[in-house]
Formats: sequence, C-alpha cells, structure tokens
Amino acid sequence: MKVTNCTWELANLGRRTVEILIEPTDAPDPTALAQATKGYEYIVVKVPAGRVDYNIMLAKEQYFLIETQISLTQNISNFDFDDRLVRCVSRNLELPILESDHDFYAALEHVTPGMFVADRIALDPHFSLEDSCRRYKNWFTSAHNDRSATVIGYKVNGTLVGMGMHRLVGDVLYGLLGGTFADTPMGLGLLTVCAGQLFVRANNLPVKTIETNISANNTQVAELYSYCHYTFRAYTQVYVKHVTI
Repeated sequence: MKVTNCTWELANLGRRTVEILIEPTDAPDPTALAQATKGYEYIVVKVPAGRVDYNIMLAKEQYFLIETQISLTQNISNFDFDDRLVRCVSRNLELPILESDHDFYAALEHVTPGMFVADRIALDPHFSLEDSCRRYKNWFTSAHNDRSATVIGYKVNGTLVGMGMHRLVGDVLYGLLGGTFADTPMGLGLLTVCAGQLFVRANNLPVKTIETNISANNTQVAELYSYCHYTFRAYTQVYVKHVTI
C-alpha cells in the first residue's frame, strides 16, 4: 500500500487529501487503511481492477466508486497518419510550445468550467465544475513554471482551440492532460487523442511509444482512443470518501 499526502490538493480543492495506491501483494486491512487516512478530509483509494476483495472492504468502509482509470499505450509506428479523420483535424494545424508567460497565460484564460466535465472531481457532488477547472489550471501552471512538462497549444487556422501537456522520457511520450476549449466548434475532439503523435511528427522526435490515462466516465473520448487503435493496457478502480473533521 503506497500512501501519498497530496499537499497540492489543498490549494486545488480546499481539502486535506491522501491517495492510497493498492499494490498487487496487498491484502485488505481496514485497520491499516484507517490509520493511513486519519486526519484527511478527502481520501482516494486506487485499486487494480479485479480485486473484488478490496471492492467489498471499501464498500463496507463507506467508500464509493467514482471512476475507472484506463491506462493506454500505442506504438507510434501503428498510428495511421493518413486516416481520414486524422487528416481532417490536422489540416491547417499548429502545435506551438507555450513557452513564454505571455503565450501560456493567454491560452490558460480559455480553460473554463465546462472544458473538463467527466473527471472524478467534476462528477463528484461534493465538488463542482469550478473546482475541477481550478485543479487543471493549477496543474498546467505548475508544469509551466517548473518546466516539469511541455505545454502546447492546439491552433487551427491560426485560432487557439485547445491545449495540452506531455512529458518526454527517453523514447516514450507521456500524455498528461489535454482538451479543446468549451467554446471550440464540434468535430475537433480527436485533437485530444492524436496531438501527441502529430507533435512528434512535426518536431521529428525520436519517440517510439505514447502512453496516457483516461477516465472511463468519458465514454466519447474512450471511443476515440479505440478508433485510433490504442491498446487498453490496465484498469484501475478509484474509490473516494469524504470525511468531516
């Protein structure tokens, strides 16, 4: 059982937050779980799919299932750059790195409640779309300030329609976050799925594999990843509990 004190979530959500990652050799232990989560207001427990023993224990401890996370991977050599829809969204597309403060904060202004509506924060009745939006804006800002990830814009015909970020480690590009803005015309959602591949090709990067994670709550995006022939590699069930202290 890996325990992470998510100190950054206090600024994002206004709650003392802890994340518990259940590892393959762990056995359900409600006493150990209670000790690890004592003093926290928002508790997140991530369980590998198929661990019914944990599902039963967490239900007894009044945790509720909020989402299933899907880990995805793709060998970039298997991506079809000539696919009709890919060619459609990549027409007149630019993917600039938002390196300067001016470019970054100009793009960040377009991240509004409603851009991300299917994550566990947006769907949790204890939180709001505003909380979800603030959380993602803070994540973008942290990545920009400490250069822990590359933040890019999605520009179509010279107009900024979305933004995302990734981290390059060796020959693997990890897609961390991405989306089109709430006021973006319909039909550009595929950009979220294939921006990484298009960025790699445009910049001639030595990337072999792209990896990312999505929420199964966002069924439309899951269908787009399936359309682009990603491999659905692993599933993690996410349980949460709210505690009044």
